Amino acid sequence: MTEERIKEVLRQHKLWVETDGKEGVKANLSYDNLYDAALYGADLRYANLESVSLNRANLKCADLRHARLRGVVLEGADLSDTKF
Repeated sequence: MTEERIKEVLRQHKLWVETDGKEGVKANLSYDNLYDAALYGADLRYANLESVSLNRANLKCADLRHARLRGVVLEGADLSDTKF
């Protein structure tokens, strides 16, 4: 997934969260390869991250509360101050 595509998914998801689902699109990144992705401070509450590869991703200060995380791979990911 390209950096531009990730930014658009995050933008749409943030709008979805902020409007209680009335606008935007809930993020579905399941089975994607987000190796080394820059997700610093990303709001991924309620996102579908099932079986996503987040190896070496920067998830510092990200919010993953209520996200679907079954099978997620986080090897080498920066999880400093990440909310689960």
